[in-house]
Amino acid sequence: SFYLTLFLIWSVLPLGLVSPPIFQRLLMAKRTEQLRKQYLIVAGLDPLLQVTIMLIGLAGLVLYPHIHATDVMPHIIKELLPIGIRGLAIAGMLAVVISTADSYLHTAGLLLVHDVIKPIFGQKKIFFNELNWAKYCTFLIGTISIIIGLKSTNPLSLSFGAMRIAGPVLLFPLLAGIIGLKTDKKSFYIAMIITLTTFTITSLY
Repeated sequence: SFYLTLFLIWSVLPLGLVSPPIFQRLLMAKRTEQLRKQYLIVAGLDPLLQVTIMLIGLAGLVLYPHIHATDVMPHIIKELLPIGIRGLAIAGMLAVVISTADSYLHTAGLLLVHDVIKPIFGQKKIFFNELNWAKYCTFLIGTISIIIGLKSTNPLSLSFGAMRIAGPVLLFPLLAGIIGLKTDKKSFYIAMIITLTTFTITSLY
């Protein structure tokens, strides 16, 4: 049931659509044709990346069946790769992690300032420097993320937990908008409250 759930989440429901960095890149497209080309490139490259990751995991499972899953990649790099290639592999892994992390941090800071703080200040007619506030919020979110990451023993469960919240809250309204169903703020807020309440109850019990 666990693997069936993963298959349904990643293969049937397009949860990648609610990824904030992906949304940011979509909004950066200047024309529809440019956006279409970007998606075609991603559609071609993403399966190759996923298969590569899967093959590395399967190779680690076959070669080192007694090693914990989180230690497979470092162990493969340490034991199988020569010294020069080992450094490139480590640098590549760090680059992948950092590029993903800074995309999420950058988007989180901008969204918090532009969609939450700016409307509040706008209602009170208070002028503020949006760029500086984005820097402060990004730094604050990054600090909180580091603290959560250091205290967590399972980063994968954190990722799935975030997806379990963001998926239902954002995905279904997004899909409704794509297929042309009109809604309003009240409907969205009601659906969000029901989703978060259900998520909290099921997590506790």
